[in-house]
Amino acid sequence: KDDDGGTAIEEGAFNKLKIKVTGGTVHMIRMVVTYGNGAKDEIPLRHVFTRGSESRVIDLRGGNRVIKKISFVYERNNISRKARVWVAGL
Repeated sequence: KDDDGGTAIEEGAFNKLKIKVTGGTVHMIRMVVTYGNGAKDEIPLRHVFTRGSESRVIDLRGGNRVIKKISFVYERNNISRKARVWVAGL
């Protein structure tokens, strides 16, 4: 965990991301990626992820970038199981 309560990301630079959802279902609207230099990218997702589903590989603008934080704008479907979102950096 980092100082803001989020999960810390190991050092490194990434140019692609991939999302996987476990547990429940979640309607992802967009993802906001904050880079090490403070710049942000809002990436529209507009997809309903069911348990075990994955996103396509998402290219980040600007080549290899250090990621400081990733936030999601979403609607949780009315299901008793909580969704857990995993992000892999490539």
